[in-house]
Amino acid sequence: MGHIRCHYDDVFAYCYSLRTIPSLTFLECPNPDYGQLFLGCYALEAINNLPLNNTASSNTTNSFYQTFNYCQRLKSLTFTCSGEYSWKNHIIDLSNYVGYGYSADKFYNSGLTADGEVNSSSTYRRKKNTSTWWASDMAYSRYNRTSAVETINSLPDTSAYLASAGGTNTIKFKGAAGSATDGGAINTLTAEEIAVATAKGWTVSLVN
Repeated sequence: MGHIRCHYDDVFAYCYSLRTIPSLTFLECPNPDYGQLFLGCYALEAINNLPLNNTASSNTTNSFYQTFNYCQRLKSLTFTCSGEYSWKNHIIDLSNYVGYGYSADKFYNSGLTADGEVNSSSTYRRKKNTSTWWASDMAYSRYNRTSAVETINSLPDTSAYLASAGGTNTIKFKGAAGSATDGGAINTLTAEEIAVATAKGWTVSLVN
């Protein structure tokens, strides 16, 4: 008998106004599929300690299809992991409007408005320490190099399984995101910072 997968495809999908999330412990099933879990959470600020559970069997089907797409205000993403993971073919994609967007129209009843828009050095300096700012320009992405380092440091270790089974796992970032922020552009990750991901069996992909 195969292992049952828990599908969380749309638990929070298109929760336009959601700015924070409750405890994620309910996601702690043996073999989770995160599918489109946070797809379209335009106002969401942070996803911290997302539980990535391990199983005795291998997991070779991507669990992160569109999981974080259009999280336009996301600043922080971290995982909670345990031990070594028998994973391959997983792609964590943080390159599709993560940390920046294009208008306030999607925020609906979140309390975020056009007044919080950051699209220049002057608006960034003036609004970066407020709780309601959002970036309409990729250069001012809230998810930046500092954010990427935090995410990389929390990745699950899949290296042992890949060494025996072959295959790859990939984490994708928008390379230029955050270039004008204090945190810097993601494409300025150092070799040492990328090596943390590599040592865990993850390929870092920087897309234009």
